[in-house]
Amino acid sequence: MSLIPLSEGRGEIAVLRSRFLSRLLPIHGEEEALSFLEKERQSNPGARHVAYAFRMGTLEKASDDGEPRGSAGAPLLSLLRGNDVDGGLLMVTRYFGGTLLGAGRLMHAYEESGRLALESARFGKAEQGIECEMDANYKDFALIESFSRSRGITIQGLEFGMSVRFLLRGSATILPAFLEGIRLPSLKRLGERAVALVEEIR
Repeated sequence: MSLIPLSEGRGEIAVLRSRFLSRLLPIHGEEEALSFLEKERQSNPGARHVAYAFRMGTLEKASDDGEPRGSAGAPLLSLLRGNDVDGGLLMVTRYFGGTLLGAGRLMHAYEESGRLALESARFGKAEQGIECEMDANYKDFALIESFSRSRGITIQGLEFGMSVRFLLRGSATILPAFLEGIRLPSLKRLGERAVALVEEIR
């Protein structure tokens, strides 16, 4: 199951006075990734290169941004693939130190800097879930609230009126069985939709 970035990660290394500043950012699409890259370039006008790679579902892209072919974007994309990161942009901004490093040393520098960004970020794993809109009287809602705690099912979006309207969120393998096993007279299922449930792992 893919790892989803939950926070930004950063890293920095220096090789023969060249500085490699890495960032891993959660993204939700290519347009957002390109926007982050543009902001990074604007924030670092003295940088020589901003190499990057990103993965979003089946979409993968990488760029050496003027470095020798395959020396920057490819190792960053390899890091994302190797760690099965989905929905992440990994970019490394290089400030040139005056010494040419050669393709091999460049690849190692970009890879090492990117690895530090991955190590400093928080990640989660996603599983298929269901969100059900429910309605119940106050007595039955209290029972639902009590039963759901021990089963990893969360209650959100509470609306109190003549009855209680709320959202139940849980795993697609647990929530249907939970609802099937509860027979409460006032409980009504008003609708449902598929959602992604993300659990932080580190």
